[in-house]
Amino acid sequence: MGLAALLAVSCNNKDNSANPEAPATQEWAQLIKFSEPVQIGAYAFQSVELTESSRYIAEYVTSKASAGANILYGKYTYANGTFTLDGLGSLKIDGNQVTINPSSAGGSPVQVPATITRPSAKDQTAVNACRNWSISKIIIGISGKTKDGNTVEGDKMFNKLDLKEFADFAKRIGLEISDEDLEKISKYNVKEICMTSAGSFVVEFASVDPFYGTFSLNGSNFTFTLSPDDFPILSGGKITGTLNFSGSTCILEAAASLVYNEVTYSATLNVSLTEVK
Repeated sequence: MGLAALLAVSCNNKDNSANPEAPATQEWAQLIKFSEPVQIGAYAFQSVELTESSRYIAEYVTSKASAGANILYGKYTYANGTFTLDGLGSLKIDGNQVTINPSSAGGSPVQVPATITRPSAKDQTAVNACRNWSISKIIIGISGKTKDGNTVEGDKMFNKLDLKEFADFAKRIGLEISDEDLEKISKYNVKEICMTSAGSFVVEFASVDPFYGTFSLNGSNFTFTLSPDDFPILSGGKITGTLNFSGSTCILEAAASLVYNEVTYSATLNVSLTEVK
């Protein structure tokens, strides 16, 4: 289900000593938007975002309609003027000209003009949020009524967010989830969550393509709205909440509304997030 995609982060710090160290590649964070799609192998890339925390987000277009944005996501390093993007190739920037050298055999360098912005976190809250996270503990509560008027109510703690495991729990407490929908999400096991000061977030899964979305951050408060077709099963939803920091750990407390099978359910989230280097 789409709960994993809704873990957009903001921070409410009680004192400066609770702030973690600055993200690893904060100085290199930038969003590169190409003037026209850049064809590299089977992908036509529209943009590449280099995040504050050693990850890249490369958005591409395809001829097929699909749920959400299409992205490649992975780690990057920087040395001697060159960004090396794992699984994609190398990237050099000269003014507004970007040269991409694909890593695939036989690939030729491509040079293209681009608009480059270097978004920066506006306050300590945003600085703290812009990094990678893993879920070390999550407590989820659900309440509502099905189309048939049956009550759905319960909460459970998980040591990770395996969406099949969560869906099985939701079904046990009364949510009417079809076997077909259970099959759709059987591989959605959350591996990592990445957030950036450009407002991007990515949820990386162990066995399926990553999810890409955007969030808004206002001081300590965030808002994320789930659009139709962003995730299997859910047709909409919204989450709002705050986060408190303690070193490299962040505690998310949030409320959400989730739309499944044309019915809106209420959810609560209490999540312990641990920084991933």
